[in-house]
Amino acid sequence: GDLTDADVNHIHALYDGQISFADQQLGRLLDQVDKLGLTNNTIVVATSDHGESFGTLGRWFHGPFTNYEDIHVPLAIRFPSIIPSNHRVDTPVSSIDIMPTILNLLQLPIPASVQGKGLLPLINGTPANYPGGAVSMLDTYGEISYVTPDWHLIRDTRVKKLALYDYHADPLEIQNLSGDRSTVASQLDAQLQQRLKELGFPNS
Repeated sequence: GDLTDADVNHIHALYDGQISFADQQLGRLLDQVDKLGLTNNTIVVATSDHGESFGTLGRWFHGPFTNYEDIHVPLAIRFPSIIPSNHRVDTPVSSIDIMPTILNLLQLPIPASVQGKGLLPLINGTPANYPGGAVSMLDTYGEISYVTPDWHLIRDTRVKKLALYDYHADPLEIQNLSGDRSTVASQLDAQLQQRLKELGFPNS
Protein backbone atom coordinates (compact mmCIF):
# COMPACT_ATOMS: atom_id res chain seq x y z
CA GLY A 1 0.00 0.00 0.00
CA ASP A 2 0.88 3.67 0.08
CA LEU A 3 3.49 4.65 2.64
CA THR A 4 3.54 7.98 4.40
CA ASP A 5 6.72 9.96 4.97
CA ALA A 6 6.58 8.81 8.58
CA ASP A 7 6.39 5.17 7.44
CA VAL A 8 9.42 5.62 5.18
CA ASN A 9 11.41 7.35 7.93
CA HIS A 10 10.53 4.54 10.34
CA ILE A 11 11.67 1.86 7.87
CA HIS A 12 14.97 3.68 7.30
CA ALA A 13 15.46 4.06 11.05
CA LEU A 14 14.89 0.34 11.62
CA TYR A 15 17.40 -0.54 8.92
CA ASP A 16 19.95 1.96 10.25
CA GLY A 17 19.47 0.43 13.70
CA GLN A 18 20.22 -3.04 12.35
CA ILE A 19 23.38 -1.78 10.64
CA SER A 20 24.47 -0.04 13.84
CA PHE A 21 23.87 -3.19 15.88
CA ALA A 22 25.82 -5.37 13.42
CA ASP A 23 28.67 -2.85 13.45
CA GLN A 24 28.75 -2.85 17.24
CA GLN A 25 28.82 -6.65 17.46
CA LEU A 26 31.54 -6.93 14.82
CA GLY A 27 33.55 -4.38 16.79
CA ARG A 28 33.20 -6.50 19.94
CA LEU A 29 34.46 -9.55 18.04
CA LEU A 30 37.48 -7.73 16.60
CA ASP A 31 38.32 -6.20 19.98
CA GLN A 32 38.31 -9.64 21.61
CA VAL A 33 40.50 -11.13 18.87
CA ASP A 34 42.95 -8.26 19.44
CA LYS A 35 42.92 -8.76 23.23
CA LEU A 36 43.70 -12.45 22.78
CA GLY A 37 46.70 -11.58 20.64
CA LEU A 38 45.29 -13.45 17.65
CA THR A 39 44.96 -10.54 15.22
CA ASN A 40 47.68 -11.47 12.76
CA ASN A 41 46.63 -15.09 12.35
CA THR A 42 42.84 -14.73 12.34
CA ILE A 43 40.84 -14.26 9.15
CA VAL A 44 37.64 -12.28 9.70
CA VAL A 45 35.13 -12.02 6.84
CA ALA A 46 32.01 -9.84 6.95
CA THR A 47 29.45 -10.04 4.17
CA SER A 48 25.72 -10.38 3.49
CA ASP A 49 23.45 -12.51 1.35
CA HIS A 50 21.44 -9.76 -0.37
CA GLY A 51 20.87 -6.03 -0.56
CA GLU A 52 17.69 -4.09 0.12
CA SER A 53 15.50 -1.82 -1.97
CA PHE A 54 13.95 1.21 -0.30
CA GLY A 55 11.22 2.29 -2.69
CA THR A 56 13.21 2.12 -5.94
CA LEU A 57 10.82 1.31 -8.80
CA GLY A 58 8.10 0.95 -6.16
CA ARG A 59 9.83 -2.00 -4.49
CA TRP A 60 10.67 -2.43 -0.83
CA PHE A 61 13.17 -4.75 0.87
CA HIS A 62 14.30 -7.75 -1.19
CA GLY A 63 12.59 -10.23 -3.44
CA PRO A 64 12.79 -11.97 -6.81
CA PHE A 65 14.97 -9.39 -8.54
CA THR A 66 18.64 -8.97 -9.43
CA ASN A 67 18.86 -5.19 -9.71
CA TYR A 68 21.99 -3.63 -8.26
CA GLU A 69 20.29 -2.64 -5.01
CA ASP A 70 19.19 -6.24 -4.53
CA ILE A 71 22.56 -7.90 -5.18
CA HIS A 72 25.11 -5.31 -4.00
CA VAL A 73 26.49 -6.52 -0.66
CA PRO A 74 29.50 -5.65 1.48
CA LEU A 75 32.57 -7.84 1.58
CA ALA A 76 35.22 -6.97 4.14
CA ILE A 77 38.17 -9.26 4.91
CA ARG A 78 40.63 -8.67 7.74
CA PHE A 79 43.89 -10.60 7.80
CA PRO A 80 46.61 -8.10 8.75
CA SER A 81 49.53 -10.44 8.07
CA ILE A 82 48.67 -10.44 4.34
CA ILE A 83 45.99 -7.82 3.58
CA PRO A 84 46.93 -4.18 4.30
CA SER A 85 44.40 -2.15 6.25
CA ASN A 86 42.05 0.16 4.34
CA HIS A 87 42.86 -1.66 1.08
CA ARG A 88 40.01 -1.52 -1.44
CA VAL A 89 39.31 -3.60 -4.55
CA ASP A 90 36.89 -2.02 -7.02
CA THR A 91 36.46 -5.04 -9.31
CA PRO A 92 33.03 -6.69 -8.87
CA VAL A 93 33.37 -10.10 -7.24
CA SER A 94 31.01 -12.89 -6.20
CA SER A 95 30.16 -14.57 -2.92
CA ILE A 96 31.42 -17.86 -4.36
CA ASP A 97 34.88 -16.27 -4.33
CA ILE A 98 35.00 -16.11 -0.53
CA MET A 99 35.88 -19.74 0.18
CA PRO A 100 38.72 -19.97 -2.38
CA THR A 101 40.01 -16.62 -1.08
CA ILE A 102 40.27 -18.07 2.41
CA LEU A 103 42.18 -21.02 0.94
CA ASN A 104 44.45 -18.48 -0.84
CA LEU A 105 45.17 -16.73 2.44
CA LEU A 106 45.92 -20.04 4.17
CA GLN A 107 48.15 -21.08 1.26
CA LEU A 108 46.03 -24.17 0.66
CA PRO A 109 45.20 -25.54 -2.79
CA ILE A 110 41.83 -24.67 -4.33
CA PRO A 111 40.04 -27.84 -5.53
CA ALA A 112 39.33 -27.93 -9.26
CA SER A 113 35.61 -28.36 -8.58
CA VAL A 114 35.33 -24.96 -6.85
CA GLN A 115 33.39 -22.46 -8.99
CA GLY A 116 34.74 -19.27 -7.42
CA LYS A 117 38.14 -17.65 -7.80
CA GLY A 118 40.57 -16.75 -5.04
CA LEU A 119 40.77 -12.96 -4.70
CA LEU A 120 44.35 -12.73 -3.47
CA PRO A 121 45.67 -11.85 -6.96
CA LEU A 122 43.12 -9.02 -7.12
CA ILE A 123 44.10 -7.85 -3.66
CA ASN A 124 47.77 -7.90 -4.69
CA GLY A 125 47.03 -5.99 -7.89
CA THR A 126 47.75 -8.87 -10.28
CA PRO A 127 44.29 -10.04 -11.43
CA ALA A 128 45.55 -12.17 -14.31
CA ASN A 129 43.05 -15.03 -13.97
CA TYR A 130 40.00 -13.26 -12.57
CA PRO A 131 36.90 -13.20 -14.82
CA GLY A 132 35.72 -9.80 -15.97
CA GLY A 133 32.39 -9.79 -14.16
CA ALA A 134 30.35 -11.13 -11.26
CA VAL A 135 27.32 -13.36 -11.78
CA SER A 136 24.19 -13.41 -9.61
CA MET A 137 21.01 -15.37 -10.20
CA LEU A 138 17.66 -16.12 -8.67
CA ASP A 139 17.11 -19.61 -7.31
CA THR A 140 14.50 -20.05 -10.07
CA TYR A 141 17.05 -18.89 -12.70
CA GLY A 142 14.36 -16.46 -13.86
CA GLU A 143 16.86 -13.60 -13.80
CA ILE A 144 20.62 -13.79 -14.22
CA SER A 145 22.77 -10.75 -13.55
CA TYR A 146 26.26 -9.86 -14.78
CA VAL A 147 28.11 -6.93 -13.18
CA THR A 148 31.30 -5.59 -14.75
CA PRO A 149 33.33 -2.57 -13.63
CA ASP A 150 31.25 -0.39 -15.99
CA TRP A 151 27.93 -2.09 -16.67
CA HIS A 152 25.17 -4.21 -15.19
CA LEU A 153 23.39 -6.63 -17.50
CA ILE A 154 20.25 -8.50 -16.45
CA ARG A 155 19.01 -11.38 -18.57
CA ASP A 156 15.36 -12.26 -17.97
CA THR A 157 15.33 -15.91 -18.99
CA ARG A 158 11.53 -16.09 -18.74
CA VAL A 159 10.86 -13.64 -21.57
CA LYS A 160 14.33 -13.75 -23.21
CA LYS A 161 14.99 -10.05 -22.75
CA LEU A 162 18.07 -8.09 -21.70
CA ALA A 163 18.31 -4.99 -19.53
CA LEU A 164 21.46 -2.89 -19.43
CA TYR A 165 22.30 -0.25 -16.82
CA ASP A 166 25.13 2.17 -16.17
CA TYR A 167 24.98 1.66 -12.42
CA HIS A 168 27.56 4.38 -11.74
CA ALA A 169 25.58 7.13 -13.47
CA ASP A 170 22.20 5.55 -12.66
CA PRO A 171 22.61 3.68 -9.33
CA LEU A 172 18.85 3.17 -8.96
CA GLU A 173 18.76 1.61 -12.43
CA ILE A 174 15.87 3.61 -13.75
CA GLN A 175 17.02 3.83 -17.39
CA ASN A 176 17.36 0.60 -19.36
CA LEU A 177 20.01 1.23 -22.03
CA SER A 178 19.76 -2.13 -23.80
CA GLY A 179 18.15 -0.48 -26.84
CA ASP A 180 20.51 2.49 -27.09
CA ARG A 181 23.62 0.41 -26.36
CA SER A 182 22.58 -2.85 -28.01
CA THR A 183 26.14 -3.71 -29.06
CA VAL A 184 27.37 -3.44 -25.47
CA ALA A 185 24.41 -5.52 -24.27
CA SER A 186 25.15 -8.24 -26.84
CA GLN A 187 28.85 -8.33 -25.97
CA LEU A 188 28.13 -8.59 -22.26
CA ASP A 189 25.50 -11.27 -22.86
CA ALA A 190 28.10 -13.32 -24.75
CA GLN A 191 30.51 -12.90 -21.83
CA LEU A 192 27.75 -13.94 -19.43
CA GLN A 193 26.96 -17.06 -21.45
CA GLN A 194 30.63 -18.03 -21.42
CA ARG A 195 30.85 -17.45 -17.67
CA LEU A 196 27.73 -19.57 -17.08
CA LYS A 197 29.31 -22.43 -19.01
CA GLU A 198 32.41 -22.12 -16.85
CA LEU A 199 30.16 -22.27 -13.79
CA GLY A 200 28.38 -25.39 -15.03
CA PHE A 201 25.22 -23.93 -16.55
CA PRO A 202 25.72 -24.93 -20.23
CA ASN A 203 22.05 -24.59 -21.19
CA SER A 204 21.53 -21.04 -19.91
